[in-house]
Amino acid sequence: MQRPICPILTLLVDNEFGVLTRVSSQIRREGWNIRSLAVAETTDPSISRITLSIECFDMTLPGVLFKLKRMQCVKSVTAYDPELCVCRELAVLRVTDADWAQCEALNARYGVRPLESFDNTRLFEVSASPEELSEYIDELGTLGRVEAARTGAITLEKRE
Repeated sequence: MQRPICPILTLLVDNEFGVLTRVSSQIRREGWNIRSLAVAETTDPSISRITLSIECFDMTLPGVLFKLKRMQCVKSVTAYDPELCVCRELAVLRVTDADWAQCEALNARYGVRPLESFDNTRLFEVSASPEELSEYIDELGTLGRVEAARTGAITLEKRE
């Protein structure tokens, strides 16, 4: 049985009412699943950047790209390539009842920024690749109770 893949795609789209609905409706119609989604206006106020990770099968990826590129509101579609792009995800974490000494050592390894501390709870902020972030959260979970809010992946080409 073929296993699904989860490519990260960046779409530059018209910054107008209903574009996100049209893009997500196309994805839903095709039966693909959105695993993460981040949307923001670019430095050009007429263009927005949609970064999404979709679950599809490797053999359908060219069709995914073709159908998204055909949409009138889509200016470009780029599949994430680690050689050409930087990919990061942001998380804010609430950690309770942890071994704080081990937690600090782990945080130093991942470049985690402390935000607040109260009672037996601490808040942290971390930015990393989605894989590194998942690894950090898994390791942190062995030291205490963790609740995480993640943004989803965002990418940017290293150069034009």
